Amino acid sequence: MPQPPVPLRFCATFEPSTLVQGTLLRVEQLSKAFTADRPLFQAMSFELAPHDRLLISGANGAGKSTLLRILAGAVPPDTGTFCWHPHAIVGYLAQEDQCPNDDRTVLQHYRTGRIGYPQDHERELLTYGLVAPEDLHRPVRLLSVGQRRKLALACLLAQQANVLLLDEPTNQLSLELAEQLEQALDVFTGAIILVTHERWLIEHFCAMHCQIAHGQLQRTMI
Repeated sequence: MPQPPVPLRFCATFEPSTLVQGTLLRVEQLSKAFTADRPLFQAMSFELAPHDRLLISGANGAGKSTLLRILAGAVPPDTGTFCWHPHAIVGYLAQEDQCPNDDRTVLQHYRTGRIGYPQDHERELLTYGLVAPEDLHRPVRLLSVGQRRKLALACLLAQQANVLLLDEPTNQLSLELAEQLEQALDVFTGAIILVTHERWLIEHFCAMHCQIAHGQLQRTMI
């Protein structure tokens, strides 16, 4: 009887390529609404230092994911501004599956926008423990949702960002892999803004706990 495959393990740490001094992010009077009578946040203002860690929790529809999309440059605010430090390298992990119909292979997807030899990128990707060797040349669209989530994490690692915007990062991960991700984030030396509804992560992740309430980002007690 063949042996079951060895479970994938998260074998990497997030290593920023550049650390910055001073204010990393300045948000001023930021507003966003789906409709005129349904504002998500209004005149929101806050700052983020290079080593700050924010964990944002709360009800669905409060604007948590929208705030991250704005800060990642994926959608514009209705009013207000935000400014990243010139040396900020922003890594963004969206909650939604970003490549369900991608015909590129896993390795081609990972190499997109990167300089270097394919064999070096292949070796690097496999060291993360997030992709099985037999999946390297499979089209991304044929992967499961969980496999594509792991590939997204691998691409995030390759960015060597000094600030991470993480929207429900443990979605589609096994508990073991999610705990390994938490451990990697614990030793990350850059800034983190993390959105989650996972109670165990809320209780264990070392960060300032916040929620979006009355149009503002407010500190909360867990």
